[in-house]
Amino acid sequence: METIAVSEFKATCAAVVEKVRKTKQPVTITRFGQPVAQLVPPTDPAPRRNWLGCMAGTATILDDLIEPVGSEEDWEATRIPPFPAHRPAPTARSAKPRAKGSRRPAAAKS
Repeated sequence: METIAVSEFKATCAAVVEKVRKTKQPVTITRFGQPVAQLVPPTDPAPRRNWLGCMAGTATILDDLIEPVGSEEDWEATRIPPFPAHRPAPTARSAKPRAKGSRRPAAAKS
C-alpha cells in the first residue's frame, strides 16, 4: 500500500485519484506521519437487472379489451338530465333595499 503526505496529495490530487483508479490499489494519506485518510477504489457494483419487461408474462387478459363493458342501457342510467323536470328553472332575484342606517353584522376579528 502506498503512503502519501497530505501536502503532496493536495498538489497532485487528480493524478493520485487516476493512479488508484488504474491500479485498484489503495493509497493512505498521512499528516505529520499519521494516517488520516485512505483513498480506495470503488467495489465493482453488482450487475443491474433490466427493469423493463420484469413483469412480462405475469398478466392474463380475461376478456375482450375492445368490446364494451356493459350494455348501452347500463350507461343511460349514469346520465344526469340537463335540469330536473320537477323543479322550475331559477329566476333572477332582485336585491331588497336596506333600511336607512342598517348595516351588515361585523365580521368576527381574528
